[in-house]
Amino acid sequence: MLPLILYNNEKFIEKIVSEASGRSRYQEKETDDPTLKMLKRTYNHLPISVVSNLEVLKIFTYTVDFLICLTVYSPVTSGKISDLIFILATGQWGKLDYGNLALALVTLFAIEVIVSLIIWVGKLSYAIKS
Repeated sequence: MLPLILYNNEKFIEKIVSEASGRSRYQEKETDDPTLKMLKRTYNHLPISVVSNLEVLKIFTYTVDFLICLTVYSPVTSGKISDLIFILATGQWGKLDYGNLALALVTLFAIEVIVSLIIWVGKLSYAIKS
């Protein structure tokens, strides 16, 4: 959710772009200590690394959230993850409960869709007022 909200915040995007393009950069030298090189590299990538770390965190969070949704809305009758993996590995697609799989996916993305709609309506009302 956080990347979605931040990417729709014009001030945040402007701040990251201006920080990334306008800040001084440290040049790495052959004579630099390895720790100093690492610190220079980290400093040079700071504004952009925030955004890329958000993307990695987003993927991790969606994976964990999807696994939680699969335990609540199990697509196999036994409810065991090991049975789900076996069914997927052997291609026994008929044994999957597609209704529960659909519920898991809807649950996973419902909040994001709702927040996206709220942001879109807010931007639309702001555009109409200006």
